[in-house]
Amino acid sequence: NPALAQQTEGLEEIVVTAERRESNVQDTPIAVSAFDESTLEARGVIRTLDLQNSVPGLFLYTGAANQSMLNVYMRGAGEQTGAMVTSESAVSFYVDDFYRGRLSGANTEFLDMERVEVLRGPQGTLYGRNSMTGAIMMYTKKPRPGADFAGQVSAEYGEHDTVRLRGTLSGSLGQTLAGSISAFYAENGPYYFNRARKEDRGDREMYGVRGKLAWESDSTQVVASAYYTSNEEDGRGWVTTNAESITGRPGVFRLTGGFRQPQSPIDELGDNVQSGATLTITHDFGCFTLKSLTGYFDQSDDWRTDLSGGLEVAPNVFIAGVNRLSVSDHTQGSQELQLQGTSF
Repeated sequence: NPALAQQTEGLEEIVVTAERRESNVQDTPIAVSAFDESTLEARGVIRTLDLQNSVPGLFLYTGAANQSMLNVYMRGAGEQTGAMVTSESAVSFYVDDFYRGRLSGANTEFLDMERVEVLRGPQGTLYGRNSMTGAIMMYTKKPRPGADFAGQVSAEYGEHDTVRLRGTLSGSLGQTLAGSISAFYAENGPYYFNRARKEDRGDREMYGVRGKLAWESDSTQVVASAYYTSNEEDGRGWVTTNAESITGRPGVFRLTGGFRQPQSPIDELGDNVQSGATLTITHDFGCFTLKSLTGYFDQSDDWRTDLSGGLEVAPNVFIAGVNRLSVSDHTQGSQELQLQGTSF
């Protein structure tokens, strides 16, 4: 159909690496949703959680006590205990081709992002670890040797005293060397009231920084990266339904509160700190390319929450119904070699 061919020729080309090499998304035989920087900005995608509004079959929601943690489902399968350090998702997450093994820090702020690719279906062949239902791959921008210095800053203010600041700066440090640095800061004030503690809760503070260095020659590219992020908040304000219907003891337990009015006496928290460093070396031999990916990641994730929302067993007497506490540390190291080329 000539008209259809003309429409196809007018489509904007989006380059993806879903097959471990660059290709046009229109020519890639994989179920992939790809978003470049302008598309992410137009759709208001500023963190991983926002992807569910643009990807069919993807469902994401944050954890019980920490918004940096995600539970993720794709194609009807997934993981609902992402806050546990022993959990590993059926949908794998990659940042700059490096696998991130825990969901407790998967709700990443999209800072200086080049593109995002969401692959649906089993990805065990191409992506090493057996990703049963799909993979979410995020790629940050690489500084380019020879490029002029350029920067960008933004500031936002919203409901509940929400503040978000973001900034990036990149440029050439010589003919073969370039660098970039990006940082963000976000906070919000309280948005719910705890009846038992008689105080406003829901404060959150989050910040992070990432630096990159890139060196290039005729046939070799070396990219080194390091990052640090911190997320601290004092609970999410869970409120369940009438505990009477669960216990079967009418008149003993009262309702667990109204909308955004939990009544648990515990001091809820959700703290997540991440840091890491990566080194990617790529050498082009002409007929094939050899890539080395070396990564190290460290994460501490502590949270405490009452999943019941708290119980009032007598007038102004409150107890915790489901008091959950987790203190965990996770360290991950990886070394991967990729040999890529074309045959036949």
